[in-house]
Amino acid sequence: SKESIDGACPFYWGKSTPKACRFWFPTLALRRRLPQALELKDVRVINRHFVSLPRQQQRLLQAQFPELLELAEVGGAKGFHQLDVSVFDHWLSADEAIAEMDEVSLASEQANNEKLATFARLLASRNQCYLVKFKGRYHKRPLFKEFLSDEKRNRWLTPLPHDVGDNWRFRLLFPQLQMVYFEGSDFTHHIYLKEKGGQQVIEAAAVEAGLYLLSQVN
Repeated sequence: SKESIDGACPFYWGKSTPKACRFWFPTLALRRRLPQALELKDVRVINRHFVSLPRQQQRLLQAQFPELLELAEVGGAKGFHQLDVSVFDHWLSADEAIAEMDEVSLASEQANNEKLATFARLLASRNQCYLVKFKGRYHKRPLFKEFLSDEKRNRWLTPLPHDVGDNWRFRLLFPQLQMVYFEGSDFTHHIYLKEKGGQQVIEAAAVEAGLYLLSQVN
């Protein structure tokens, strides 16, 4: 069969292809990152890092946050305020984007991802959070999963290489903060708040991780 993933080239795989290899084929310039990408996907997909919440709790969270699918598909929803957290202190110009992302060195990419990982781990260690997965025939029904340990959660919150499609990236729900967190590409993650009070928590973690907020709650 033939598949294609956001930002990747189409490729073919058969039933005998290892699951961790049914992933993406980057362009020649990006193949130096393939071992890292496969390793991270192997950690996320094959190892058991979480368990589904009980059915009643699933239904309560689905009713409390019916906008999750819209946030994932559209990047916004009525009643939510968006914050963008980045390793950059401003939105990049076209030339800057080429230098900082398309031509980024492996060392710089790893340093950027470590800052974002630190930020996500700080938020997750200080506040209750659940992993969000979309299931069902059309992948439109949100399911919530709890991490089995702090170590497994921290491994899962390691960002994927910035040129991997968004479908593989993690999504978190922080029910007490009324907050949804999406791992993004281009060294920028996206947070959606129902309540403005959560911004102080985000700002403190961003400063501690050496990141910047590119947008503010109005």
